[in-house]
Order: sequence, then C-alpha cells, then structure tokens
Amino acid sequence: MSVYRCIFGFAIGYVTGILYGLSGQKESRPERKMPILLTFSRNIPLLALIPLFLYWFGGTEIGMILYIAFAVFIIVATNTQQAVFNVPQNLIEQAQMLGADRKRIICDIIFPCIQGELAGAIKYLASLIWAVSLASEYLASSSGMGFLIYQSYSFSDMGKLIVLSIVYCFLSICSYHFVNLYFKKKLTWI
Repeated sequence: MSVYRCIFGFAIGYVTGILYGLSGQKESRPERKMPILLTFSRNIPLLALIPLFLYWFGGTEIGMILYIAFAVFIIVATNTQQAVFNVPQNLIEQAQMLGADRKRIICDIIFPCIQGELAGAIKYLASLIWAVSLASEYLASSSGMGFLIYQSYSFSDMGKLIVLSIVYCFLSICSYHFVNLYFKKKLTWI
C-alpha cells in the first residue's frame, strides 16, 4: 500500500508541479519574481499539515495520496519555477524574433533547459517521498508501513521498529539510485 500511495502521490504532484511552475513563465518580463502563493506554501512545514489533511479528508486513502502529492507539488513547482527563471532570456527573445509561439518556446527551449534542475528535484524526491509516505500513514492509515510503525510504537516493539526503519532507509536509497541510473541513461549530459 505504501508503494501505491507513493506512486500515485508522486504522479499527481509531479504533473501539477510542472504545470504550475511553467504557468508562471512570462517570456516578456526580464524582472521575474517567485509567485507569493508558492513562496508561502513552501515555507509551511509538511508535518504541520497532517492534522489539516486529516480534518479535510478524514484519514481516507485519497487524503494520504493528496498529502504526498502536495509535498511533491511544492518541491517540483518551486524547482520548476526557479529553473524557468534561470533560462537565458536571449534564447527566448531569439525564438520570439523567429516567430515561435508560447507553446513552441516552452517545448523547444524552456523544457530542455530545465531538465537538469528537474532531475535534481526528482532525485531528492525519490528518497524524501518515503518519509512523506510514513508521515501520511502514521496517524490515519490502517495499512501500509506507516501503520506497522505506529503499531510497533504503540506496543513498544523496538525490534520491529528498527527493522521497519531499516526498510524505509533501504527503500529510500534504492529509489534514489534507481532514479539516478535512469537519469544517467536518459540525460547523459548531466
């Protein structure tokens, strides 16, 4: 169940984060600023949002997935926004002079330029997502590894707690290395 929640939460958060990060792109303004909503959202501690998500969704499966998606969204949107801001303005201006529309600029200039920074965000998220999954499952789940950790804590089963902590570390390290190998093959210039 934990893997399922991580995959769906990551997919939702990644897609919405990319779209939000790209939506703030204005190719005509040289003095670009980070949107206030994104700046506000990324400064809220994720663990502080668990009671809010519990209140909104009542500890349901969708609430846990959306909590993971929100954590992924904040990181991906912030990195996408910053990566878009780092795209050289002269590349965008040259494309505009050659008659490229906004969609063409995003697909042919901006997206290839931001791949390196997005790869860094995904590598970071590959290991962080397990901690976020644990946080979402710890309080409200009746299945998954977070629930097992909660049960082990409740019954003072320290041996099981240590084993589950090692499993979380192993999953985090394996996820990071899997994503790293993927990017080494797909983005050879990184």
